[in-house]
Amino acid sequence: MPEVQKSVLEQAKIAVKRDESGAFRVVGIDSGETANTKLKDVMSLLTRLPKSRLDNVYINYSDALQPELSGLYSVDYASLDFSADNWQLETQVNVPKSIGNTVFVKANADITDTHTFKTWEAHIQADELSVGPLLKTQAWRGAKLEDGLSSFNADIRYKDPESITASVDLHLNDLTLAASDSTKDMAPVIVDQLSGKFTFEQQSSGWSVQGQLNELMMAGESWPQTHFEVINNVADNSFYAESDYIRMSDVTSVALILNDMPTALISAKPAGDIQQLSLTYQPENGLKSISASVNELTFLPWQQFPGANNLSFTLDYKNNTAALDFNSQNISIYADNWLDDAIHFSLLKGQLNGRFDNNNWDISSQNIRLLNDDFDININGQLAKKGEQLESNLEVNLSDFIVKQWQHYVPIKLLEKDFQHWSADAFKGGIIRTGKITMHGDPLAFPFDEKPKAGSFDMQLNVENTHLHYGPGWPDLTEVTGTISGQGNNLVIKSQSGKTAGFNFDDVTTTISNLVRPDPILKVTGLVKGTTSDALNFLKNSPLQSRFGILPEWLSVTGKSDIRLDLTVPLVRLDDTQVKGSVSFINSQLTTKAVEGLVVDTINGRLAFDNKGVSVDKINAQAFNEPITITAQTENAETQVNIDGHLKLSAVNEVWPNAVPSFIKGDTDYNARIDIREPEPGDFELQLSVNSDLGGIEIDAPAPLGKEASSAKALSISIQDHKQHLAYNVRYDDWLDSLFTDDNNQLNGQVMLGGSSASLSSPGFSIAGQIEQINSQEWIDWQNKQPPSKDNFAEKITAINLLIDRLFLAQQIYNDLHVQATQQENSWKVLLSSAQMKGEILLPEMVSNEQPIKLDFDYLNTVVNFDSATIVEKAKSELWPAIDIDIDSLKLNNLLLGKLNLVGIQEQTDKWTIKQASLTSDYMTASLSGSWTHSEQSDLSRFKLNVNSNSLEDLLDSFNYQKVIAARQVKTEADLYWNAAPTDVSRENIQGDLSLSVGRGSLMDVEPGAAGR
Repeated sequence: MPEVQKSVLEQAKIAVKRDESGAFRVVGIDSGETANTKLKDVMSLLTRLPKSRLDNVYINYSDALQPELSGLYSVDYASLDFSADNWQLETQVNVPKSIGNTVFVKANADITDTHTFKTWEAHIQADELSVGPLLKTQAWRGAKLEDGLSSFNADIRYKDPESITASVDLHLNDLTLAASDSTKDMAPVIVDQLSGKFTFEQQSSGWSVQGQLNELMMAGESWPQTHFEVINNVADNSFYAESDYIRMSDVTSVALILNDMPTALISAKPAGDIQQLSLTYQPENGLKSISASVNELTFLPWQQFPGANNLSFTLDYKNNTAALDFNSQNISIYADNWLDDAIHFSLLKGQLNGRFDNNNWDISSQNIRLLNDDFDININGQLAKKGEQLESNLEVNLSDFIVKQWQHYVPIKLLEKDFQHWSADAFKGGIIRTGKITMHGDPLAFPFDEKPKAGSFDMQLNVENTHLHYGPGWPDLTEVTGTISGQGNNLVIKSQSGKTAGFNFDDVTTTISNLVRPDPILKVTGLVKGTTSDALNFLKNSPLQSRFGILPEWLSVTGKSDIRLDLTVPLVRLDDTQVKGSVSFINSQLTTKAVEGLVVDTINGRLAFDNKGVSVDKINAQAFNEPITITAQTENAETQVNIDGHLKLSAVNEVWPNAVPSFIKGDTDYNARIDIREPEPGDFELQLSVNSDLGGIEIDAPAPLGKEASSAKALSISIQDHKQHLAYNVRYDDWLDSLFTDDNNQLNGQVMLGGSSASLSSPGFSIAGQIEQINSQEWIDWQNKQPPSKDNFAEKITAINLLIDRLFLAQQIYNDLHVQATQQENSWKVLLSSAQMKGEILLPEMVSNEQPIKLDFDYLNTVVNFDSATIVEKAKSELWPAIDIDIDSLKLNNLLLGKLNLVGIQEQTDKWTIKQASLTSDYMTASLSGSWTHSEQSDLSRFKLNVNSNSLEDLLDSFNYQKVIAARQVKTEADLYWNAAPTDVSRENIQGDLSLSVGRGSLMDVEPGAAGR
């Protein structure tokens, strides 16, 4: 066959197409036949063209499968030299502008006799090739390159399959890596710029990849110049890798696009910088060694593993031994499965060392320091697993720990529900200034209460200004300075100083047992010191308020007091709380709103209390400057306080001026009692009572009120709650019982005389009962001797209902007199009923001539003694008011006078005048006129009396005289006067004229004797 030594193709234009089936054809050549020529046949043919050259050949390429590759390709030149054992190629091709600029290829290869490649090498140079059109349809692990420009110089040498080398000087700009699956919602990765040199070497012992990144910018951030290397050793199937630098956020962004990436990497999305990384890995045995310096590592929580940010550390792991050296600042930990909120540290420093051997491991910490605004913690110790056994030897040192922040760092969900409930609001403030926590033994046996031989847990903390809310309803412990110690499942707080409910204390111990077990129990014991007022407030502001909380409402106290407290609180069974203790009084002083002005001072003693109530053996005090003794006890939900003392009435008046009237004098012993009842839980009834036999008290008053100092008469005074007011009950002897309330000086109640009990059933203030005997004159004389009083007790009375067995009034005895008086609008109405009288009296509030006092009687039988020897000296009279009298039947000294009508008025300030007066009966008619003139110096009573009768004998008979004269037209006129009040008339002082005229008549039978004569 003839040989062609040289072929040249110039200025040729060729059109090439690739159809939808992927077949290529030259346009214009449609033979309809398909060649079956094999590659070695082509190579054999080319050896017969020793030299070939193409110049300025244009290829118009059309691609139906990848239209972006279509365009005009021009071959500037192509030189091909072929010989029997060597081929050489050098060419430069201009690609379409949509793809890039030029591609230069220079290659040579040694071939075998059978025309196959034996060795070859090539140099390829490309200028700004557009990566997208070339590789857009080519996906790798779910990712594809969509955009970017690439320039590179590549040298490749092939000696045999076990000896291949390649080096690439690569430049990439604006590279876009996107997910090939358009339904995958993942942002593309942008490589702004990449330049570097990369080498690959394949040997029989393995392969290696090296790279020098001169520039890499992703997402607007540049990497430092970085060298990396990956080596595969075929002998042990191991991989060694090292890198100066890796930015984990860029690795994560690429991994999120790729398929089949590790779940931990995809979920945790790590970010941060890794420097000086080197590692050795074997697929069969896993990681053999690794060392790296990690800066500001950040990753999200994944499964049970927490997330973090800004972790910086160095890691060195080799031969199953690891060293982790932390040096991190401003770290956050996100443990969503354990903690509700992220925790933050300004510093994490220290070293963790570990050794791992099959199923055994050993981890130790050296000066691990955690620092933030809440605490400074240093951790040292060891945690090991040997077979199935765990062992610990840990020591935690704390300083400046803000107590109330503890829940941010402890996985509350792992604690018992009971402790969670209690501790949620227990530690409200304070600081652990220094402290140490140690644990030895099996941590799974914590808190070692059930397996004490398995290990121990000890805690010693020094606290300052701590605020403990130890039990709902109980006054908090505040400003506590002391120690907190814990052993196993128990916590003990020993307070050196602090406060509760205003008290200062030096020695209070708070113990919590079953701390992390069901049903934790809290105990508070100790002595607190403060004021007596604080003691009452402690009772008021604690669960004891249902029993003692009423006391601060009734009592006001000063002075010093201590509380000895022994409190046991089941934190999940608060109703089972047990309390006992005592309150001491040190020169305390007490006042009560029940008796304003009453002061009990110099109180010294101790009051004991528990769930059932209070008890007092003996408290000494002073009231009204006299010593008293106080005792107390509680039985059946009723507390009784007894006070025994001595009282001088003069001291009472010093406290309440004129409280004790001047007619009562002396001093006496008394007993006061306070009864506190609880008929319903939280509903209290309080009663104060004072009792005395008044021995030593003189009451200078008429009977039955009066008594001598040597005699005894019982007095009882009690005060209790009644419908939001205070009810007062006063009992004197068996004669007087009063019960009333005082609402802003408005009395409501009753005074009952004669032995019956008073009541509060009717509105207003009334006097009622029965009196055996009363001498009105004695009471009038007694009243006239009393000094004037600012308080008019009579004005507070609204009703009177009295039965008086015997009333001595104006020289007459009234038997079985019933007095009923009621206060009406602007007046009093008095009903009187007895054998001697029956009628009513109307007393206006303001008496005047227009509104006189009205007396309307059915009958009146009265006695007047005109014998001067029996007239007693009377006090100076006052001018009578206006009066209107109607008496249907008037008897005077048992003489029936008839019907009386009288109207008297005050004409002037010093003169009372009868405006109209008449007396009528069956036997006579009489009229009366006149006046009474009154002044400070003198009195003058002057009256004119006219009597007319038409039957003298009946008139005499009506006056109990014998009917000795029978006559008609009897007329008597009298003009009388005396220098005294009208009621002070007597035979000695009366003067005047009397005239009697008798019409025609006759003498009747006259009996012998003086009466007849």
